[in-house]
Amino acid sequence: MKHPGRYKKYGNIKYVTVIAVIIIIIAAGVLSSYVYLHNAKNKNHLSVDAMYLVKNGESDDKINVSATLYLTNVGAKSGDIKIVTYIMERWKGIAIDKKEINVGKLEKDKTSEVELNMQIGNGSYDIEVLVFEDDLLKIKGQGGITTTMVYDANEGIHRGDISWDSPPSFYDVSHT
Repeated sequence: MKHPGRYKKYGNIKYVTVIAVIIIIIAAGVLSSYVYLHNAKNKNHLSVDAMYLVKNGESDDKINVSATLYLTNVGAKSGDIKIVTYIMERWKGIAIDKKEINVGKLEKDKTSEVELNMQIGNGSYDIEVLVFEDDLLKIKGQGGITTTMVYDANEGIHRGDISWDSPPSFYDVSHT
């Protein structure tokens, strides 16, 4: 003899279980999307958009130069930013000068102008720029310059010139 109620009862449990599993999957998907979007909103991205050199004068054997970087922060407020610049003798790989500047935190969706002053002698050099956020290297850049110092005997002074051999290029440093 069949028991019609018994199979119907178990059939409803199957439907309830399937519906519960579907609800859990949908809830997990919505929650993971929310977490992803929330984290994406709270992340920032830094970039160096431009770098310029300005000749500010010269001494007996060096040219006074200001390097101006345009540092952009988008997405969220940044951590503490520090920029380190090395002047390297080309072909020797030896740093002859190091400059450090603590920029601090950058507001979101803003570009800041950061200026570094240096003195460069006669010769060919590479300029290496490192941008750190919360002590983690985020951006690295390099460019090449040549300086020429000529002594003008008629006026008794040195005249200097500076030019880019290769304009600087910047890239994000991957930490994966």
